[in-house]
Amino acid sequence: MRYSLAAIVCLIHDVLICIGLIAVAEKMYKSDVAEPIARSLLILPFKIDLNLVAAMLTIIGYSLNDSIIVMDRIRENRGRLPFASAKVVNLSINQTISRTVITSGTTLLAIMILYVFGGEGVRGFAYAMLAGIMVGTYSSIAIAAPLVWSKGKHGGVDDEPDRDAISPVVDEGAPA
Repeated sequence: MRYSLAAIVCLIHDVLICIGLIAVAEKMYKSDVAEPIARSLLILPFKIDLNLVAAMLTIIGYSLNDSIIVMDRIRENRGRLPFASAKVVNLSINQTISRTVITSGTTLLAIMILYVFGGEGVRGFAYAMLAGIMVGTYSSIAIAAPLVWSKGKHGGVDDEPDRDAISPVVDEGAPA
């Protein structure tokens, strides 16, 4: 239950922030003070259309996938413990952070190229995706993972047994 609620909170967070940034883009474009900045950043008064709906659905899928990767590693590292302690959550984030950053970075690079060179037809989609990828990466690490953490039965951080045996799970595709 804790894992699914953490994923749902992440999805709601990502979509609301992205919709908010779309609204901010329109306000920037229509503001006398911020309009030159908006034009230099290629920000247009984006309207919710099919492109932005497609971007929101893509962001939901991307964010959910990223959250599942982190939470699945937490579940694997938890092993037979009845709860995910702070140590387990921290270890799991450390094991998945490089994969998350590399995946997000390459996706951001491709979306940035699409935003700059794609034209006005896809600029709204690319703007929403840029915001969504950045917020989704942040939320899967900084929001979903801490929501999975539990203090355990006694309320302490070190309720888990001494687990020097917690060994990092190696990705099957990564070199050893």
